[in-house]
Amino acid sequence: MVNMVHADLICYGTDNTYTIPWEKPRNRYKMEFGANLLRLHAESFDELSQKVHDFLLFNSHFSLKDKIMVDLKKEVFEEQGVASRGRSHLGSMGIYVFNRKVLQELLEGTSYSDFGKEVIPYAISNKKVYAYFFDGYWEDIGTIGAFFDAHLDLTRPLPAFNFYDEDAPIFTHPRFLPGAKVLNANTSNVLMCEGSIINPSNIHNSIIGLRTIIGQNCNLDQVITMGADYYETQEQKDQNRNLGTPNVGVGENSNITRAIIDKNARIGKNVTISNKRGVQNEEGKNYVIQDGIVVIPKNAVVPDGTVI
Repeated sequence: MVNMVHADLICYGTDNTYTIPWEKPRNRYKMEFGANLLRLHAESFDELSQKVHDFLLFNSHFSLKDKIMVDLKKEVFEEQGVASRGRSHLGSMGIYVFNRKVLQELLEGTSYSDFGKEVIPYAISNKKVYAYFFDGYWEDIGTIGAFFDAHLDLTRPLPAFNFYDEDAPIFTHPRFLPGAKVLNANTSNVLMCEGSIINPSNIHNSIIGLRTIIGQNCNLDQVITMGADYYETQEQKDQNRNLGTPNVGVGENSNITRAIIDKNARIGKNVTISNKRGVQNEEGKNYVIQDGIVVIPKNAVVPDGTVI
């Protein structure tokens, strides 16, 4: 950090999805130390604590408090340039913007080892520290349920997160794969990634990952397939048949609902994945259920006729 030439540092949170124009919190304050970005919430504290797993909350004077703040006055929101709309809770997004020199002074001038419990509280008492009220898109995707919901929202006509914003373009790694091939399939609200092959089937409210191959007469609803790292050759498929092993992808006549299929998974023919028992959490031989969502792990093999 000593040799860095940039004046500011940004500390990003993990397992989050958000859209933030960084110049706004940076330009709103002439920061001596930094700004912590806070997300507005209308939920009760119990609901908030389930959604945000690692957060600190601040009172109206932005001094470090416990882990709850309620009944913020409307004027506090107005001072920050946002509408309260009946909301009363703030949750830290775990995103910070720092002045490099001051952060270096704090780290070198103290014996503190814990950033959240020691460095930031000390800075609040001795430096100019601000909270930036963020009212845009932010989702915690640190759990299977949150990950699943955030992704499926992308299949809706007008999702909360916009991948098609010209002012905030999204860039991805070029894979140089052919376009998705859809062979007389019935689809609605589906995102299909490059290289996927969809045989005559019914697919709704789903995300089909790259190189995913869906067999004939399948029914997929609210499914996320993470795709495959490779295409199998005909020789490999012949070997799979001799060994009784399904090919990579989803075999014909399979029915899958509310599930995540990880990369390179092999789903056999006539398989049903639906969690009809309504299990919230369970671990099986070739699957895991978390938050009621069935997850087929990477490289897992689900034999023909399996019911999960």
